[in-house]
Amino acid sequence: MNKAFIFTIATSIFDYYSVNTFGARIKKSRLEKKLYQRELAYRLNVCEGTILNWERNITKPSNMMHIKGLGKLLGIDYVTACNIY
Repeated sequence: MNKAFIFTIATSIFDYYSVNTFGARIKKSRLEKKLYQRELAYRLNVCEGTILNWERNITKPSNMMHIKGLGKLLGIDYVTACNIY
């Protein structure tokens, strides 16, 4: 399967779920940008597991550089990105 097909399926499945949490917004935005967790982690200089934990709302970004990076890479506005607590 090619990358575009995988992300199309993942995005359409994800549309059925709520995006009211910060983690859900990260995941939805990441899928729309066609990024794997591994790619986003590399660009933010964090572990892939960190992205997974953010998306599952297990942990939240504690570093302001990560919050700004998420905003820049995923198009999440700064107010939304900062409104995680």
